[in-house]
Amino acid sequence: MKRFSIGRQVWVALALLGWAAAPAAAQDQAGERYTILVPYLAPQNGADDDFGEDVAKELRKLIEDLHTHQTVSDRDLKAARKKYNLEEKQLYNCVTARQLAMQMGWQLVLCGDYVPAGNRQVQVDARFVGATDGEFEVPEFAASERNPKQAAQQILQSFDRWQRQLSLTLWCKQYLDSKDYESALRNCNEALEINPSSGSALYQKAFVLWEMDRDEDALAALEQRLELDPINQDALKLAGIVATQIGERERARGYFDRYMELNPGDVGVRLSIATDIANAGDPEGALRFAQQGLENAADNMNLITYMGHFAVNAAAQAEAAVQSGQAVDPTKVTEFYQIAADSYSKIFEAQGTETDPAILEKMIIALFKLQRYDEAVALGQRATEARPDNAAIWEAHSRALEESGKTAEALAAIERAESLGSSTPALTQRRAILHLKAGNTAEAVAALQAAVESGTVQPKDAFRIIFGNAYSEKFQKGRLDEAYALLEQAGSLAQTEEDKLARNFWRGYILFQQAQRAHEPMTAESARRAKPMFERALQLFQAAHGYEKIHASADVPKLIDAAQRFIEIEEALIKRGR
Repeated sequence: MKRFSIGRQVWVALALLGWAAAPAAAQDQAGERYTILVPYLAPQNGADDDFGEDVAKELRKLIEDLHTHQTVSDRDLKAARKKYNLEEKQLYNCVTARQLAMQMGWQLVLCGDYVPAGNRQVQVDARFVGATDGEFEVPEFAASERNPKQAAQQILQSFDRWQRQLSLTLWCKQYLDSKDYESALRNCNEALEINPSSGSALYQKAFVLWEMDRDEDALAALEQRLELDPINQDALKLAGIVATQIGERERARGYFDRYMELNPGDVGVRLSIATDIANAGDPEGALRFAQQGLENAADNMNLITYMGHFAVNAAAQAEAAVQSGQAVDPTKVTEFYQIAADSYSKIFEAQGTETDPAILEKMIIALFKLQRYDEAVALGQRATEARPDNAAIWEAHSRALEESGKTAEALAAIERAESLGSSTPALTQRRAILHLKAGNTAEAVAALQAAVESGTVQPKDAFRIIFGNAYSEKFQKGRLDEAYALLEQAGSLAQTEEDKLARNFWRGYILFQQAQRAHEPMTAESARRAKPMFERALQLFQAAHGYEKIHASADVPKLIDAAQRFIEIEEALIKRGR
């Protein structure tokens, strides 16, 4: 199921098209009757006026028998027409009738007309329209001019079907609320069988399908909804979310752009949508969407702040993509961090040391990511002076110091962050790495051992830090004694079988290389120095047997054989020397 909210609208309003009469069950419970304005049906093409008047009168009688609805009384309608100086026939115009209903607080209006169809028949076209929004079409039908009551009954039958559709739509919503998605979908489908053009049922069906992780089907239902109403804001917003989640980001941005055309200057709405875009996994899309708001709100600090946040997240996402080998332009990383730094700088200029610590932290990170190390360190210094008890700022400051090559200061900043309660595996590992850079191998190993014992760092991660430093910073640079000593100290960290084999192999290989150098003069004296080294290397190679299956380049059997031959040579040299 989805892990974030899109700011759902009031569902009852959606379920009832934002205006329509509630289903009978809901109304009985509320003890209310919704009011319908039923003006005369409008005659067209010379049709008899009396038929339209008679149908309206008959329909008013039928509606009065309902428990859920009532019609506007003759007295109330006459008073309303008088108040707004309207003739009865002016209500033939549906727009005028709706305006009157809206002014008087009546929920529904019947709009209809009819044309002659020959043989004393008429073709009736009618619909129920909300005073403020939406409508329900009554299927066209033929009626006898002599039987207006039958025509009224047919309109009422359509109204009953509509009520049934509304009930099913409301039940769909109720099942959705209780997370019974199968039942919710069944009720929405039944509602759409009655009225395939029900906007609320289509929207709710889309929402149910989205909750069921049937995103493609949800988007198809939303497209149907938008065919009925291309500017429906809820459908446009949800369609943008769903399209983002299935990876169709350009399509998603199209939906969001259409949404914002309806609310061009509303920064709050823009940021709400941008946040939804980011939560759906597209921080770059969120950033671009937020940036468009600068056209109407160039100095809005809230907008600028969120742009910074979206830019940082977009940069991190792009960095991860580049590191994993994805086809992502690496210059995007710089671009996003630049936008973040510029956005946060505007906030910092306006608010100074009162700036939110989280913004100061992200600003420091953005600056050193842009290799503007001096600025990052200077900002970190100001920020830590202004907020000396904020662990996150001290941690960010330590990273800036580290990137600037100020290892001792970076270590002090990390220790300060930890003293303020910041204790994460990443921070512990960074502290160990900085100790290694400073040559404090004992402190590095001790820090990792303590972290492993406390459970904050996994042994494998701790060993990889030591092993990586021993190999890249010492072994590859010819500092064999230091590499061997560091691997010796890391014994308690090598807890997995692979790490034990690696530690044994590389200690053996370092000793083997050192023994070869000691052997070079090939004298009795050099043999006496080299022989115990080859013997110890042999023991370690034997203990590393199997490592060659993990790393094919580590030919352990061959090295075992070589060590044995060297031992024999050393013994011969020693014997000959005697």
